[in-house]
Amino acid sequence: MGVIIIGTRAYGQVDEHAGQCAKTAFVHLNFAPLFPRASFWVTHGADGEGAEPIRLHGKSVAAVYLRFWGVALAGLVLLTVPGILGLAAGGVVVAASIWSWTWWSLRGTRAQRRSDYNLVAFGTRCEPEHMLPAQREVVEARLAARWTARDTGRSPNEVARYGTASVDEAVLAYGLLRLAAAKRGRAGADDRAAAERLLDGNHEAPPADDGPYRATATEALPDHAAAIAAQARALSTPPAQTTGRAPARRRWIHRPRVQLVGLAFVTLLAATSLGWLRQGVLGFPTVTAGDLTTALDTPRLVSIDLDSVTDAGWLRLTPLRDGDFVRGRIVFGRVGGRVLPIAIGEDDDLPEGRVAGELRRIDGVRDEAWTDRIYQDPSLASASVDYYLDTDRSFGTRRLRLVVAASFLGFAVVGWIFWLRAWRRRRRA
Repeated sequence: MGVIIIGTRAYGQVDEHAGQCAKTAFVHLNFAPLFPRASFWVTHGADGEGAEPIRLHGKSVAAVYLRFWGVALAGLVLLTVPGILGLAAGGVVVAASIWSWTWWSLRGTRAQRRSDYNLVAFGTRCEPEHMLPAQREVVEARLAARWTARDTGRSPNEVARYGTASVDEAVLAYGLLRLAAAKRGRAGADDRAAAERLLDGNHEAPPADDGPYRATATEALPDHAAAIAAQARALSTPPAQTTGRAPARRRWIHRPRVQLVGLAFVTLLAATSLGWLRQGVLGFPTVTAGDLTTALDTPRLVSIDLDSVTDAGWLRLTPLRDGDFVRGRIVFGRVGGRVLPIAIGEDDDLPEGRVAGELRRIDGVRDEAWTDRIYQDPSLASASVDYYLDTDRSFGTRRLRLVVAASFLGFAVVGWIFWLRAWRRRRRA
């Protein structure tokens, strides 16, 4: 009897940078994620790993479904939607599944700079929009108290507009503006834009009057990005360096050489599945009437062009191990003057034109009465070829091969992208 495991597990890592990231706890069935319960922000500090609850993280939830169920959904689409539409829809789902793996780490210089500003201002790299309201209130109260203590006579919006020579003032203004934007939602678009000006160092020239900017009206404002990045690096010091403990031993699966061996194996599987990918997209190889009179390796998936099809009312009963039967029909197709028996479903329409299926030898069929009827009819036996075509296996097998091949290729491409990115980071370190 199989074991059923139901529980809660963390999935969906996204936006990882300097040891912090978002994850979502999912209720799972045998470790297959079903629905989300809560998201949390993972941090690493001197006391080790911690996690703070945050609002349900939509990007993390989407990543779980796309990464875990994307390939299965693509397979279902390919198996149920015929033609180019099914291929296109399945391809879109596979592409989205692959794309979701690029969310694992925070990408882009600007996004990483924003993460540094968040860490210095809030004490966490989590975006304020994802924080719970109570968390935002605590952080806002702390920043507001520090801002009041400075007593510069300037507002955060004025600092964003005209800039400041103080790194601390820039950080406080950025944090207060981001928190105000998160609290006000769409109405806080101006505050969000002002915070982005601070992030980019895009300021206007301050007025040359007796206002609070008089002292800095002619000064060149420094670029705070480097100073804030240095502060963020200091705050992100790994626990082993802060406490003096030896760094944790890397798990074997995280070792570059082990990953390279695994990638080579997956790449080999992807290369060998290219033939399946071709069959899935272009169809199975075509067999002619002349080929049917020769010795062919069977079973094999093929396409055959039929001249005509006749339904003689033959019933096919395929025995199962439990004693039951699968009902179907046997029809006869004309191929260049020869007769080809074709197995179809009980309710299927008569095939016509090009038909795909699995070609099998008639003398290899056991316990099915229709084969004996062929040999009992001399005229039919002389006109019939030694094979029959089982169309029940064509559609599902073709789509299944396409899904398997696309999965191997997708895993190989994504794996190489991440491995090469990690290799470049190790080279720069």
